[in-house]
Amino acid sequence: MLLSADIPSKLGDALLFAFGMFWEILWALILGFALSAAVQAVVSKREMRRLLPDDSPRSILRATGLGAASSSCSYAAVALARSLFVKGANFTAAMAFEFASTNLVVELGIIMALILGWQFTVGEFAGGPLMIVLIALLFRLLLSERLVQEARHEAERGVRGRMEGHAEMDMSAPQTGSLWQRLRSPQGLTATASYFVMDWASIWIDIFGGLLIAGALAAWVPNSLWQSIFFAHHHTFAKFWGPLIAPLVAIISFVCSIGNVPLAAVLWNGGISLAGCSRSFSPT
Repeated sequence: MLLSADIPSKLGDALLFAFGMFWEILWALILGFALSAAVQAVVSKREMRRLLPDDSPRSILRATGLGAASSSCSYAAVALARSLFVKGANFTAAMAFEFASTNLVVELGIIMALILGWQFTVGEFAGGPLMIVLIALLFRLLLSERLVQEARHEAERGVRGRMEGHAEMDMSAPQTGSLWQRLRSPQGLTATASYFVMDWASIWIDIFGGLLIAGALAAWVPNSLWQSIFFAHHHTFAKFWGPLIAPLVAIISFVCSIGNVPLAAVLWNGGISLAGCSRSFSPT
């Protein structure tokens, strides 16, 4: 049976596991959110739109860099990409920004290194840019102007999501002086603090949700079940099956990329392959 009769003990184990993992990644979250807030404070959303006018390699590279330095909240990333697109940014560049914002942010890489190992960080930061390049190439080949205009019309309908207010708000410091001067100014410090708090507010549900889900699974689901689901003992088949089934597990958990890293840790400790564990957080 999956559930032990000793429910209080198992519940305590789950909460202890979740808290221990939260304590281990707390400094990485603070550092990542602080860096992201500083970038958002000195680079306005108007400046972002100006830097993403087309789908040229330069624009895609800028979009990737800006996305990696922005909020790691998946919902905020989607909302901001939509806002940039509606207000004039290129569609492909906006999608590259969105992908980078959910898969290449600093705190995600640090947390993966802490919980899972440096191999996962290398895999994520090597595979992420490759996927952005593939997206840009496919869009250039297959995306017609008619489809782009339909997407723009849909985005302009005004159907607001969970983080639309976050995306529309621009509290960046006045665009005068060097980046360091803007950051050190009173407006820059205020903007940095505001973005830091907003990023925490936008993602704390997903982080704690992911930690609690991971704690519950670690306490109540035996490793043998994960190994059966992922066919861990059939090494050749598992290499293909793991990357296919892991995204479904991540989707069911319904939290963001950072929130799914603890889930990936549970799978990794249960004997699941590196590829399968990586896919458990990359689809979000």
